[in-house]
Amino acid sequence: MSLRPSFLPLLLLIATACSSAGVKGGEFGALAAHFGGFPPQTFEGIVHASASFGDYEQDLGIDLLDAQRVVPVKLKVLLRGEGQDTAQIQAIVKSMNLRLFLPDGTCIPPVSVDDVVAHTSNNATKRIRQASFRGDLLGVEPIVGYVFFSLEPSSAFEIKGRTIKHKRNGILRTMDAADSLLSFDLEVDSLSQPFFVGLQR
Repeated sequence: MSLRPSFLPLLLLIATACSSAGVKGGEFGALAAHFGGFPPQTFEGIVHASASFGDYEQDLGIDLLDAQRVVPVKLKVLLRGEGQDTAQIQAIVKSMNLRLFLPDGTCIPPVSVDDVVAHTSNNATKRIRQASFRGDLLGVEPIVGYVFFSLEPSSAFEIKGRTIKHKRNGILRTMDAADSLLSFDLEVDSLSQPFFVGLQR
C-alpha cells in the first residue's frame, strides 16, 4: 500500500522540531498575517483522518483549556477505498506518538486521559473517559475520540478562549489554537507510519 505524505516540505521542517513527544519545537519566525491554518488531511492511501476542537466543553463537561491548560483535540480515523476490508492498520494509543504543533512551530506533548481525570472533579471524569480516543484495528467505521495535550511550562502560555499567547525567547506570539497541526503514528502492516492533519474549525 502506498502512503503519500501531504504537504511534505512543510512536514519535514516541522518533524525536525519535535522528534519525540515532550520535546519543544524550534523557532519558526513570525507568522504571516494571512496564515489560515494547515490544510485538513483528506486521504493517505486508504487512511482518512480529521481533527478539530469539536464542542469539547459540552462533550467533556469541562473547559480543559481554562481549567487545566490542556488542549483537547477530537480525532477521527477510518479507512476508505480499495483494501479497506482487509488492511491491517491499527491505532494504538500508547504508541501513536501524538504531537500538536502550534502555529508558531511549538511542539506540545500529549497528556494521557488518566492524567487529565486525575485533576478533574468526579462529575466530569466519566464523560472525559467516555469521550477519549480508544485505539483499535481501523475499518470503515470511524474511531472517534479526544486526545489531550499539555501547555507547559505554564509561565510561557496565556489562554483566553481558544486564543493562546506564547512567549519564548522574549518574543510574544498570539495564535488561534484552531490553526494547529496534529501528528500521530499508525501501525501499518506492523510498521509505524506518521500521519499529519490540520485542525478543522
